Amino acid sequence: MKTASFTHIAGVALMIIGSATAVQATVTQSQSTFAAANPGLSTLTFENIAPANGYMLNEGNSFTGVSFTDSGYGSSNVGVADAGFLNTPSSVLFGNYFSTPLNMAFSPGVNAVGFNLSTAYDNGSADLTVYHNASLLDQYSFVPDCRTSFDSYVGFYGYGQDITAINFTPSGGVAPLIDNLSFGNSQNSSSGSNDTLPTPEPTQSASLGLGAFGLAALAMFARKRRCVTAQ
Repeated sequence: MKTASFTHIAGVALMIIGSATAVQATVTQSQSTFAAANPGLSTLTFENIAPANGYMLNEGNSFTGVSFTDSGYGSSNVGVADAGFLNTPSSVLFGNYFSTPLNMAFSPGVNAVGFNLSTAYDNGSADLTVYHNASLLDQYSFVPDCRTSFDSYVGFYGYGQDITAINFTPSGGVAPLIDNLSFGNSQNSSSGSNDTLPTPEPTQSASLGLGAFGLAALAMFARKRRCVTAQ
């Protein structure tokens, strides 16, 4: 298993007003560590939405508690792909255009967010920015593992303020992919649901919404092309 490269660009240690207790923000690449530190979160797996070996577009507003937009193109260019569509281990959510941010907005805000991530195609890098409303909480540079393994994970928590948005900006002409999105208020600080969220009804035919320069338009290429592991 290749270890993903993860660089901390800028972080914050927040001070609770009226208290001498420092709030230390935490980021982890371990899914098990994140889950142990943040019980009671809801999880989106994106299964049973797209048809076998296919995809559904216009899925950005289909979920409870979080919405997704492909920056500059809106929720209509966010889709869910079956595992067979992009050679991923399971179904994933994708931004349909290359090198544009995939934005996640949480309503209401949450205190913990974690997810698997990769890019299409191959070894593209990504910047992750974490926000409380308009205030930047943290920023990281991330080089995730290949989409065929989808091993990379990142979890954010402990900021002392709600996380209201995370932007995943790919570089190098790739598109962002995420899976197993866990979010909510950890039972370590407030009650959570510990649920796998229900699968939404598909909102658009898999044959509609193809952009000439979008990820969905390159499905055959994606299935034939193998990931190249950086040395």
